[in-house]
Amino acid sequence: MPLDDIVRKAISTYGDTIQLTVAIEELSELQKELCKAIRVYNTEDVNNYVDNIIEEIADVEIMLVQLKVIFAIRNEEIERIKDFKLSRLEARLEDNG
Repeated sequence: MPLDDIVRKAISTYGDTIQLTVAIEELSELQKELCKAIRVYNTEDVNNYVDNIIEEIADVEIMLVQLKVIFAIRNEEIERIKDFKLSRLEARLEDNG
């Protein structure tokens, strides 16, 4: 089953409110794993957290697709804003370089 179909079925099965809550939970879990990795970032122990970070990024990416569906957000809208923000970041980096 394609990703969009799975996502739409999840939203229709569990409802918008539950899926919004799950999105928040998944973001929080990624935040938690990143915080753990920061504590040991400059050590070899950071490698112990990479698999967990990968898993949480995957969960967050799935939830981002659901958020786009719930709020009827088109990828083009996001890409336009990302382009603007990346241009702004690039300008800042050039100013600091």
